Amino acid sequence: MTHELVNLTLTMVLREISDVLEEYPEHPYQTAFLIHEFRQKLIAYVLSQVPNHYAIAGEPAPARKSGQHASPLAERLYLETVI
Repeated sequence: MTHELVNLTLTMVLREISDVLEEYPEHPYQTAFLIHEFRQKLIAYVLSQVPNHYAIAGEPAPARKSGQHASPLAERLYLETVI
């Protein structure tokens, strides 16, 4: 049986980057991040700065470990700060 590892944080990062960029002027920010290489570098930078959560596709999400942010809201606020 093949298992697929899924980065749960990636989806949230992609959505948050899109939301944040909408608030910035089209030129130069939105225009610059339409370039695939720049957007990928931004995504990689953000992912390297925040805790990443992974799951195996088709299995229930594991319980939180101590040391992680206390709540999803805290994680989201931290993500917004990094972006």
